[in-house]
Amino acid sequence: MAFVSINSTTLARDLWPDGRGKLTIDNATAQNLPARRILPRDFDTLRAWLCVDPCASERGGPIWFHPDVVGEEERVEIAIRLQGFVDEVSLGMLGNWNGSAIGAPKAVQQLTLTSGGCTDAFSPQVNALEGVRELVLSLLSRSGEHRQIDMHKIVLKRRVFAKVRPHDLDAKTYSVPRAEDPLGRAHKIEHMWAITHRVTGAVQMPDGRVVPQNALVIRRGDFVDVAVSVQVVSYRLSRGRRGLEVQYVPQTVVRLLAADEATV
Repeated sequence: MAFVSINSTTLARDLWPDGRGKLTIDNATAQNLPARRILPRDFDTLRAWLCVDPCASERGGPIWFHPDVVGEEERVEIAIRLQGFVDEVSLGMLGNWNGSAIGAPKAVQQLTLTSGGCTDAFSPQVNALEGVRELVLSLLSRSGEHRQIDMHKIVLKRRVFAKVRPHDLDAKTYSVPRAEDPLGRAHKIEHMWAITHRVTGAVQMPDGRVVPQNALVIRRGDFVDVAVSVQVVSYRLSRGRRGLEVQYVPQTVVRLLAADEATV
């Protein structure tokens, strides 16, 4: 997992009040972390830190650590640790799916983080993610759409379903518990659309233990630590064109403080 840094001695998470941005059991600092676990702040260093499949502009795919960082024979997906207050959350296994087969490709799980007013810790994260986005699009010979960056918000999302293809029949898939899909709608389309991942949830206890929980435990107002991967997502546009988006995909969400405790 890589962390966002402020400078050579300070991580962004260290700037949250009362040390809340750090897991109790985590002793990592900017000084003792290896270089691969600190997200570079400048373009040239970042370019030597990550790499992307040049075919991702058509197929999509993950962002990898550069071979110079992990070794020529290794292929390791990048993961970044972020902290913030939960603003919007839809982490059920079916996300915002409307229950129809035609709606499956558009279904997403989403988690939106906000600064809660602590911009010193949050803004560097926004800038770091924007830097990764710009570099990835540059490596794929794409220019990002001009947009106004919200320095108080980070949107994390991932597609709920993956299209079932003949060569993927042995891929690991997940069944949706009846509690999250009482009518079994996901089961009815699993021959076309499968769930190949699930967001992991956890809660930090008062004694510092991190206890796994269903991600549904995360609610608006919680202060969380999130591990995210970086994905290039290709999607269809009109007239046979394809669009490209760099998504930050939630993998593990740890509640550090519940909503009723999490005030800046």
